[in-house]
Amino acid sequence: LAGVAVVWKGWMWVDPSLSMITAVLMVWSAWKLVQEAVQILMEGVPSHVDVGKIRQALLEVGGVSEVHDLHVWTLTSGFVAMSGHAVISDVSRSREILEGAKAALAEKFRIEHMTIQLEPPDFGKTEIPIKRFP
Repeated sequence: LAGVAVVWKGWMWVDPSLSMITAVLMVWSAWKLVQEAVQILMEGVPSHVDVGKIRQALLEVGGVSEVHDLHVWTLTSGFVAMSGHAVISDVSRSREILEGAKAALAEKFRIEHMTIQLEPPDFGKTEIPIKRFP
């Protein structure tokens, strides 16, 4: 169209003007893609995920008394992963608690890739001596 306007009317300004408009539209369109790529590369929490709500959903699973070291990130576009620690009082219910956590996260947040470390209440409370070498 710019070529027609230049040849037919002699409007030399149309070509650079349309080129600039096209460049702005390309940058505008690509901005969301660039943001998503940076989010994935930086392993940031996806914008649609509320970590506080995930923590609350895990606390609502029967047998979970505490949740800590919770991390949520995007592995690839549309594929969210989560890792965290859950304190449980009855270790014999580990399978039931893990199944409940998996169901809650898949249903409420569409998170299907998760690693949850189940811990008894006294786990990590004892200090482990660190051997130092000269």
